[in-house]
Amino acid sequence: MSARPPPTRSSSPPPRIPPTIFDPPTQRLLLLSAFLALQSIKLFSLPGLWLSASPTRVLDSELALYKWVMVDLAFLGAVWWARVPRLRFPGRVWVGVGVLLLGVDWGLLGDWKFPTSQITSVFVPASLQTALTFHRTPSEHRVRIKDVVGNRDKHLRGEHTVRVGGFSTASLNPTHQVFCLPSPSSSSPVPDRHLTIPLLFNNTTPLVLSYSLAPLLPPHGAPGPEREVEIEGRELVHSRRARASPPSSDSDDDEEDEEDEELDDGLALVPAGGAGEQQQGQLVLSSSGGQPQRLQKTQKLLHLPLPPSSALPPPPFLVRLKHVIDAPSQLDARIARYSEALVVECPSAGFTLPHPLPPSPAGQVSKLKKGKGKGREERGKEGGRDMCVGEEVRVGLDVRAAGTANVGWAWEAPGRKRGEKSLEGIGMEELDDPTPSSQAYHRALTRASHIPFNLTLSSPGPHSLTLTHLSDGFHNAPYPSLAASAPPGTSPRAQFVAHPRPAISFRGCSAEEPLPLLEGGGATLSLSVAGVDPEEGPFKVRLRRWETADMRGEGEGREVVLEGREGRVEVREEGWWKLEGVRGRVCEGEVRGTEVCGVRRVPRPSALVEVDKLHDCSGDVGIHALFSLSGTPPYTLHYTTQLLGEQPRKINKSIRSSRDELILTPEKEGTYEYRFLSVSDKNYAHVPIGDDGKGVTVRQVVHPPAGASFASGGDKRTLWSCEGGEVEVEIDLKGSGPWTLELQTLGATSALSGARTLIERDIKSRRHVVRVPILEDVDRKGGQFTVSLVSVEDASGCKKALAQNDLTVEVKRVKPTVRFAGPPSATILEGQTAHLPVRLTGDGPWQVNYRHVEDAADETHAISIPKREAQILVDRKGLYQLVSVKDKHCPGVVVEGEDTFTVDFIPRPQVELAEPSAKLLRSGIWELPNVCEGDESFAKVTFKGAPPFEIAYRHVFGPTIEEERVASVRPSSALQLSTSPPGQHRYEVDGVGDANYALDSSSRKRRAGAAQHRNSGFTLEQHVVTRPSATFKTAPRLSYCLGEELTPHPDRPNAVVQLQGTAPWELVLEIRDEAGPAEVRVVRVPGIKHPEWTLDLSPLTLDSFGPHRVSIREVRDASACAAGEVDPRTASVWVEVAETATVVPLDRNEDVCVGDTMVFSLGGTPPFSITYDWNGKLHKVKSKTPTFTRVAEEAGVFHIREVSHHLQQCPTNVDIIRRVRAIPSATVSEGQYYIEDIREGDQAEIKFSFEGTPPFTFTYERRENLPRVGRSHELGRVFERHTVTGVQDYQYSIFSSLEGTYVVSYIQDAYCRYPREPAAEA
Repeated sequence: MSARPPPTRSSSPPPRIPPTIFDPPTQRLLLLSAFLALQSIKLFSLPGLWLSASPTRVLDSELALYKWVMVDLAFLGAVWWARVPRLRFPGRVWVGVGVLLLGVDWGLLGDWKFPTSQITSVFVPASLQTALTFHRTPSEHRVRIKDVVGNRDKHLRGEHTVRVGGFSTASLNPTHQVFCLPSPSSSSPVPDRHLTIPLLFNNTTPLVLSYSLAPLLPPHGAPGPEREVEIEGRELVHSRRARASPPSSDSDDDEEDEEDEELDDGLALVPAGGAGEQQQGQLVLSSSGGQPQRLQKTQKLLHLPLPPSSALPPPPFLVRLKHVIDAPSQLDARIARYSEALVVECPSAGFTLPHPLPPSPAGQVSKLKKGKGKGREERGKEGGRDMCVGEEVRVGLDVRAAGTANVGWAWEAPGRKRGEKSLEGIGMEELDDPTPSSQAYHRALTRASHIPFNLTLSSPGPHSLTLTHLSDGFHNAPYPSLAASAPPGTSPRAQFVAHPRPAISFRGCSAEEPLPLLEGGGATLSLSVAGVDPEEGPFKVRLRRWETADMRGEGEGREVVLEGREGRVEVREEGWWKLEGVRGRVCEGEVRGTEVCGVRRVPRPSALVEVDKLHDCSGDVGIHALFSLSGTPPYTLHYTTQLLGEQPRKINKSIRSSRDELILTPEKEGTYEYRFLSVSDKNYAHVPIGDDGKGVTVRQVVHPPAGASFASGGDKRTLWSCEGGEVEVEIDLKGSGPWTLELQTLGATSALSGARTLIERDIKSRRHVVRVPILEDVDRKGGQFTVSLVSVEDASGCKKALAQNDLTVEVKRVKPTVRFAGPPSATILEGQTAHLPVRLTGDGPWQVNYRHVEDAADETHAISIPKREAQILVDRKGLYQLVSVKDKHCPGVVVEGEDTFTVDFIPRPQVELAEPSAKLLRSGIWELPNVCEGDESFAKVTFKGAPPFEIAYRHVFGPTIEEERVASVRPSSALQLSTSPPGQHRYEVDGVGDANYALDSSSRKRRAGAAQHRNSGFTLEQHVVTRPSATFKTAPRLSYCLGEELTPHPDRPNAVVQLQGTAPWELVLEIRDEAGPAEVRVVRVPGIKHPEWTLDLSPLTLDSFGPHRVSIREVRDASACAAGEVDPRTASVWVEVAETATVVPLDRNEDVCVGDTMVFSLGGTPPFSITYDWNGKLHKVKSKTPTFTRVAEEAGVFHIREVSHHLQQCPTNVDIIRRVRAIPSATVSEGQYYIEDIREGDQAEIKFSFEGTPPFTFTYERRENLPRVGRSHELGRVFERHTVTGVQDYQYSIFSSLEGTYVVSYIQDAYCRYPREPAAEA
């Protein structure tokens, strides 16, 4: 086992300053030189402090002491930190050196002189106990004896100059609020001017004051090193708002207010939502009770300016008031307790995103459609992050706050309502401080919290998260605003723009139906983008082409950009194109629909034309053309026909097969030219035909043949004749006129030999009307006959036989009719439709007119009926009458006696009140007799209609409305009425239904129907009477004295009985002594008229000690209702019967002095209540001990009037008076420091003035003259001392020519003296 090697010097840490810069001896020399230089400066400044005559010499010495203590400690810390060799000592050595330096500093700069009397008092525990003992005064203040009696400056003036008045006090942050400052790294720093904290002074004009700044250090918020700052009183900020409220409308006070300085518009540290508020130009402060109080006339509110924010510690930190010197008195003002202000970091919060992207550029306008990019512009101005629909965003919320934080935010998304959410108590888990003493400061530390959550963008459009409110554990708000206080790297508003994903597809093309590729040109692939707006463009589309339809191999890729949702791609190669993807401006899309499009090359079409001329007896009548076509059908042949002297007429002929023919026979005579120009197919347009591409032209002189035809088109021509002996027939003629036309008529039952021939000559118009007579047999019986065209002859004598379809003429001699069929009436439900049956004759369809006889407008209605048996639908009751009829060809007649029909409604159900006890108040409103609470009550009703019946009514009680229904199969029923809770009940019957008419489900519809039909609905009213009951509303434990009547006490709580029912009431009470015999006394109290009755059983007296119980046995009221059940917990009250209290003074002397203690002995059962009068003001106090003491704080009369047990129980009237006399006082030269120069042999008059009750006895002294040096003035040694007695006047003078300072050391009047022990004879 090997021994451990000895430690080497290299194991210790090296010096902070490398030896290459300064070697260790040089470092030690430099440190020693610095130490000697500091001590020399310290010693050099001492004579100026010791010999200074400034009034602030003591304060200057204290500040110098604090400064040099910090300098010495800082120097020791620097030496320890430097790790200089041979100057590395253990910790106890450093502590010892530090204590030594502190002792030296205190010896040189501290106020270490102590009088012998003060040194002696340290070893006398009684004096120390007296100084720390507080006594209560008659005005209920807690004071010390020495504070009440006062010091030498109060009673023996002329020795020192003091102001007589209240204490000078100063309080920093009087409302105890917590302030906040933004973080130094905040984007909105605080301006470096007028950072102030309120200072409240009382009877103080500050000359010099000092305060300290101490940071709060983590992890528990312990205060760190303090930095003291001293400023002069004139540097405090005056505020016009911080003035005392005027006691009255005094003009002088108003002028003083106008002279107040006005606060500059800087930043003051005022807590958000704190107790200090500025209202109408003046500051109000909150007291401990939370009620605002105005400043007193002796109070003054100023503001303590802090250093610039760059010189302040980072929040949190403490500002503590350390020292204040009053200007008039040159004395230290008393610093109020808790004169400190806690400044924390203002809360801040903001949203963070995992991968920050630049926002959409503001004002960017889409190039897809100019002038329609408004949505894009607005979206860009929002600055939202571009995302895609369906993406999930992980958002973080960073919160910085002191203590706990409460934060809320709002979420907005397209198509959804604004949602809000909040979190409270953020950071609560970090407040488990193991050191309860620093809990308040521990809560002041700034805590940063990160709250992650996910947000799914489910719909297109703007999405946003916005902070709505934020506060820390001290109710501070962000500075300067929630939006402007976000931590670095965060934002108070997170915005996203969810863009839809585009979908791409081919339009008008597929693999099965490829696009044609034309010769000399190309094919156009049509692309369509769906699911997005044009503003989402441009769209990048990826395509790939293959030569064959199986699309094997790599293929040829291509990318195109679409500026809009529709686009075209020009291609010039055959193949098959496939869509591979699309991407918009933001989002990647998908291929949806047709994704493959084929392209095939096709040839041009061609046409071969063969033309032959057509001949007739009149010459050429036209041409016959035969076409042979090639290409992709359908084809279109383009040709023109032109009559010389007229414009050519362009004609397009559609051809669907590869061969077709065309016959052209012009109707006019003349020279015609026919030109066949071009041919088009499915792919090519206007391809020239002919050998040279100029087309095929044919010229011909045409003589058209004669022709005639009926003007009515179609293969079947029929005319109808309802009356008359002739029928007009229109004929169209062709050829050259004038014409001669031959017609033939033949009856349907006649033989051919019975045909009749008609000849019309000299016809000059191409459309001619021929009047054809009706055959006699057909005209008489009706029927039909035919009209045939036989021949036509034109002007050249060329006659042409005609063989066309005949014209059939139908002759009707029977008119159509209309009538109602079946029973002439019908009954239906109101709101239903009635079917009126009609029967018709003739040829349909028919046009029937009818009218509603009871219609005031007498309007005729027309309907079209296609069948012989039909129905007319009506929904109104009354008489309906048929007016006219017309069938397909002829007007008809209405059958008399069967032209009317009556429609009636089934009556609606009705409900009526059949309760004999009901009383009609007004129309439709009935009142039922009163009923007791809990009893049964019914209302009888009767029905009219078809059972079963159902009624609906609304039960109204106060603001409560209940919908109820009742069904019945009998014509009468009873409504069960509610009898609880008591009050006015209203029942509104607003609907009734039966087997025919169902009850409406909506109460609004029922009320509207009841108002319309006026056949149902009434209102019932009934008052439910409250059953009498009695309980103790307030049941305190009552206290009475022995033998006292059981009556209410005006000055303490009493038992109150709460009565319910109808006044007047009668109560039966019983009184039981719980500690005595089982005897029960019963008391009956009639005629109680108020629902709240204070327990009063006089002249009943309580004759025994101990607890008694008063219980309610019975209660009655004016109604006939029986009493309700009584809760035994509220039906009784306890009464304590006690004995009488006494008070006895321990000192029989009625005259006492200020500062004396008045002691009294109390008799009875504690606690006691003492009532006394102090200077005209009545006081009531409590004492838990049998000794009652008060220290007289001022002159006055102390008069004990009454003593009793607690709660003023069993009072005893007494008359104990103590007259408090003021402590006498004496002044020299009216209390001034008066200096008078006299010559040798002259005498100076020394005047003494007294306050008190003669005769006076006083002692004066002549002391050595010493110069006054500020507050540290001390009297010289005593040369002589004299006592004067029996002075009856308030002034006394002596004359002396001896040099010295004359002061009074003792004063006594008829009752009191100061000091209490007279001075010894010199």
